Amino acid sequence: MRYPLFRWFSGVCLFVLLVDCAIKTKNPGDPSSLEFYENAIISCLLDSCNQEVLISGGSLVVEESSLTLFISLPKAPSSSASYSFSISNPSLATVTPSVLVFTASNYNTAQTIQILANADDTDTVDNSFTLDILDPQDLTIHYSLKQKDNDRYLFATNPSYAGNFSANFADAICSTEVSGHPTLPSGSYKALEVSGTIRRASAPQINWVLKPNMQYWDIATSAKAYDTDANGYFLDSSGNGISSSGVGFWTGLNADWTTGSNCSGWTSNSNTVLGVDGNQSDATISGVSSVAVACDSVLSLICVQQ
Repeated sequence: MRYPLFRWFSGVCLFVLLVDCAIKTKNPGDPSSLEFYENAIISCLLDSCNQEVLISGGSLVVEESSLTLFISLPKAPSSSASYSFSISNPSLATVTPSVLVFTASNYNTAQTIQILANADDTDTVDNSFTLDILDPQDLTIHYSLKQKDNDRYLFATNPSYAGNFSANFADAICSTEVSGHPTLPSGSYKALEVSGTIRRASAPQINWVLKPNMQYWDIATSAKAYDTDANGYFLDSSGNGISSSGVGFWTGLNADWTTGSNCSGWTSNSNTVLGVDGNQSDATISGVSSVAVACDSVLSLICVQQ
């Protein structure tokens, strides 16, 4: 209720100001008359004169997905009215259709347009842009939108860690080694490994490091490693896998994303205890779940941008 009150108050103030300045004639068609301004202000307050187009449907569109916006007019046009739509930055998105036509018979029936966000690969930030609407008087209305980024980076650490690297210390390893990759975006990086109670990929997930419906890029190759599905799991053959200077990475993952052998919770470096590893540059599930190897093996960890 505050907004209508504000408009009423603003209208009253304007009315008082104009009454004081207007020439007191009796002709309502005379712009300098009191009656002219009374009629104009009342019309404005009743007809939402500051709202030429009504838009609903949101303002956030995820990269490589679409957003439906619903467009209508608050009042009937005097004749057929065409509104043209364009995107302020065409590299970020496109809009279809580019023109909607409203008449006195359909002005209050919502018509739809689609905003399709383009791929913005390797850019890990959200981007703002506007939907520009050209009205029948060639005036432009701006509607703010944001392209939600779905790119994240990952990297393999140096192959320096036996199976006793400690689940509690794994994220600290990533934080330390990220400095060796100066081109990585800033932010938090966590280790892609599971140990049951500290980090788990299977339901119910605990502190899981992969996000749903994202693209993960390998900083070492600048190539996409994997896409993730709605559960935050890598999709087979959706990229090129993860490169490593070593023979593989500790993950502790079974092929169904449940917790497998993990060197006794990443506490053992014994050659009689096992932990599951992933294969480097393998785009299938074997990239994160290959075989169980002895925990005295020296492998890498996978660090994932959050």
